Amino acid sequence: MSRRLSSKNKIGFSLSGIRRIGKTSLLREVERQLTSKHSIPVIYLSVWRMSYFRRHLDS
Repeated sequence: MSRRLSSKNKIGFSLSGIRRIGKTSLLREVERQLTSKHSIPVIYLSVWRMSYFRRHLDS
């Protein structure tokens, strides 16, 4: 995954799975590889938190 993300080709990924299966750990490892091996900055956004706050603002 980190090799594809560091290539010149623009591609997207979708990662889904049940809770506590290791999705965030996988993304953090890809982040580590991209920043250390390829000097590519990574921005991490928690979409769960965005949806959580939006639900409370709409109430």
